[in-house]
Amino acid sequence: MLQDIRDKSQGIVVKIIVGFIVVTFALFGVDALVTSFNSSETVAEVDGVEITRTELLQSAETQRRQLISMMGGQIRPELLEDSLLQRRALDELIQRAVLTNQAADLGLGVSDAQVDSYLLQAEQFQTNGQFDQNKYLSFIQSLSFTPLAFKERIKQDVLIQQPRNAIAGSEFVLPYQVDSVSALQSQERSYDYATYSLADESEMTSVSDDELQAYYEENKESFKTPEQVKVNYVVISSSDFYGKVQVTDAELQSAYEASIAGLAKEERFASHILIDTSERSDEEAKARLDEVQAKLDSGVSFADLAAEYSDDIGSKNDGGNLGYIEKGSIDEAFDDALFSMEKDEVKSAKSPIWLSFD
Repeated sequence: MLQDIRDKSQGIVVKIIVGFIVVTFALFGVDALVTSFNSSETVAEVDGVEITRTELLQSAETQRRQLISMMGGQIRPELLEDSLLQRRALDELIQRAVLTNQAADLGLGVSDAQVDSYLLQAEQFQTNGQFDQNKYLSFIQSLSFTPLAFKERIKQDVLIQQPRNAIAGSEFVLPYQVDSVSALQSQERSYDYATYSLADESEMTSVSDDELQAYYEENKESFKTPEQVKVNYVVISSSDFYGKVQVTDAELQSAYEASIAGLAKEERFASHILIDTSERSDEEAKARLDEVQAKLDSGVSFADLAAEYSDDIGSKNDGGNLGYIEKGSIDEAFDDALFSMEKDEVKSAKSPIWLSFD
């Protein structure tokens, strides 16, 4: 990935790969490996690190997009063939695994701050010498990366570049090292392989809806895409304005008084049972209140009694709920009673609050 952002050193010593590579091919090489339907299948193993088919296909697709991006419409079609891209992708993944293991053995590491610094300084993402967020997002989107996945990829690239740079920075190369590299690069292998056509296999294969559903249920994780959001933001710090604003004592006093005036007054959450005396006598109202008190004393809930006895049609079926009431906003008698009560206290029906509604 760093190769697309800056030129790498190409010295012969940089190409030395230290490590033992164990590559397990299923059946007949790369072609057979990538035709399997199991996306989590291991196509290669490098020093105990498994490379899955999904990683192989993703790497091949990234290479395809890189070639198209660099060459545009001038690229030859044969360079985009799946078999060629997948072979190159597998080679790259094997080398990356070896170099990652080597970096781990050397105790090397890369912090998030180092990755951020690298990206901010990369000329490819700059406009007029400044980091350009749009250029950055456009580039990673062209390679089908999410911002998080791209940063993880860059972190790995920077990590594996460290031992390469250390070797490349050596002042001399021993003859046996040159011979070793030459021997490695000149090696040839003979092998037999078979090519299977996916199109032919598709025509001869019948898959039921139940089989598709079963496969989906077993591989749900491979169909998931991490949630993504696009955020634009502006950071405004009050400290940036301290030296630019002059405030008088009178303005401070005025702001303080306005702030005090805007503070919320005390509120209480209240419920009530209203007994209307417009169509009943005071004695009848008191008798009704006595019934309420008796049932309260026997354990009947306030909400049930409100539904049965309250004449307030707006609250009776909601437990008598009046919501939050601000101190001083209602009749003085009701206000005094409400704000003198303790939490969860029920005022005795024997001492009712008499209100007049004109």
